[in-house]
Amino acid sequence: MNMNRDPECEDPLLEVLLRDETWQRASAALKEDALGRLRARRRARRLIHWTAGMAGLLLVLGCGLYWFGYGPVPAAPPAKAAGALAKSESTRFLSDAELLASFPQGTCFLAEINGRKELIFLDRSDEQNYLDRQ
Repeated sequence: MNMNRDPECEDPLLEVLLRDETWQRASAALKEDALGRLRARRRARRLIHWTAGMAGLLLVLGCGLYWFGYGPVPAAPPAKAAGALAKSESTRFLSDAELLASFPQGTCFLAEINGRKELIFLDRSDEQNYLDRQ
């Protein structure tokens, strides 16, 4: 015969607490907790799927716009190419004196390089100002 007393079995507060807690309440609480976690995971999955779908739609829309010509505007041609196009399209040519007179005095001069006349600016900023105006 067991003569050792178990103080936990005779604790009145524990008795009241265990008497109040029933298996049905504990089961319902566990079930509600599990359902809450499942709902949260489902919401997270829906959000991920919705976000991925919108990103895919935007990608397809962007590719379609680019494909049909609504993409970024091409960059302007370089200054030399623009000058060559303007020269070939225009029928009027400037003389050397007219060309030099179109710029402020002392900012540029004409030089012959490899058999071609080229306009040389003394200051790089003057050349940039002229190219920016075109």
